[in-house]
Amino acid sequence: MNGKTWIYLHGFRSRGSQDKPLLLQQKFPDSLVIAPSLPTEPNRVVAEMECLLREQKTKKKEQLILIGSSLGGFYARYISVLYSIPAILINPVITPSKQLAQYIGINSHQSGEQFLWERKHLEQLSVMEAQVAQKGEAFHLYTILLGAQDQKVSPQESQRYFQKSRLRMFDTGHRFDCLEQALEWEVLVAETQNLGLHSKAF
Repeated sequence: MNGKTWIYLHGFRSRGSQDKPLLLQQKFPDSLVIAPSLPTEPNRVVAEMECLLREQKTKKKEQLILIGSSLGGFYARYISVLYSIPAILINPVITPSKQLAQYIGINSHQSGEQFLWERKHLEQLSVMEAQVAQKGEAFHLYTILLGAQDQKVSPQESQRYFQKSRLRMFDTGHRFDCLEQALEWEVLVAETQNLGLHSKAF
């Protein structure tokens, strides 16, 4: 995976600087790992990601890999559908407009920093879900990593939903503490098998 650019999208109450992107950088020292701390508002997340993709394209970085965990898995899936970029989805939330409704109100990041999760955020996610449904899932672009002990996102439901994608279940929970083991899975299915494809224009 030398010379590739990884864009890591963190989960709902996480931040960009955490163990998974650090592990990716250690595992693939010749690759560039970008792990931004995402804004709370979904529309802003997408806007910032599109800006980042344009920037990478300007630098001739066409071999991009998205990797997203939990809510970040949904964002990676959404961007994968829009721009035909290979995506590795770790315990991805399938319908965040429903699954994250319980968190309306004040929440805290793992760092202790508080943020407000509002109904308008769920509405923005609902629009994105509809766009994915209208455009059609890019199952062939996804590599799915699931934790069999996940108590937040049903691994059984995810296994059924993503049955057309490359998928593997691991003996771990929602935090997915065995990424290093997963990266050894046929070298993550031969670099997701799709890096010969050119991404669409951003």
